[in-house]
Amino acid sequence: MFDTALGITIDNVDVLREAVLWAAANSSDTESRGDNGFGNVFVMRFPLTTVRGTATVLTAWIIRRGEDFPRLTTCYIL
Repeated sequence: MFDTALGITIDNVDVLREAVLWAAANSSDTESRGDNGFGNVFVMRFPLTTVRGTATVLTAWIIRRGEDFPRLTTCYIL
């Protein structure tokens, strides 16, 4: 899906990695989904533009109980 929509493959996955990290640090579009029993879950959506096109990327994160940092749990194109 990332290849088809944005031209992102395993060979240039750093494009996606950098975009996710930038959005996580700078996005105000983060939605809390509450505690799922393992920790607090958050969802973030952001637009990503490459030479192939533009798509909205959804990422989900969890801050597990007893931890103070988020972990990426999923990332896909809407």
